[in-house]
Amino acid sequence: MASVYIQLPLSTSTVTGAIAVTGPLTDAELRATAVPVSLVETPKALTYVQSLTLDGTTAQTFSAPANAKNLKIHAGADNSVNLMIAFGGTTATATVGEEFEPARSEDYQGVSSVSVICKSVTTAHKVSLVWSV
Repeated sequence: MASVYIQLPLSTSTVTGAIAVTGPLTDAELRATAVPVSLVETPKALTYVQSLTLDGTTAQTFSAPANAKNLKIHAGADNSVNLMIAFGGTTATATVGEEFEPARSEDYQGVSSVSVICKSVTTAHKVSLVWSV
């Protein structure tokens, strides 16, 4: 197997495995020499962070900021009950939505709105929503 070294702005990473080769380099040439590969990364800019405490049985709904493409949801580690999360205009209830256990984190793409509620209420519960582009 050939190794390809990818030159990043401040570091070098080794990539191993089967690599399909087209063009003027032969398999023998790839095995004999490290081939420089340029890689341009597009950073994800943080656009909005919402951390809140849920303390009732009324769902709270949040809309994505302009240009947001990604969403990370994190349920507080100290929560004593699960949260319910619903997407795209659906209102979360104790029986509708995706169940989030304490300390669970998930990444989503293309979410336009989020509805959050406590599955049952005993004490305050926390959730964080992090939107990025």
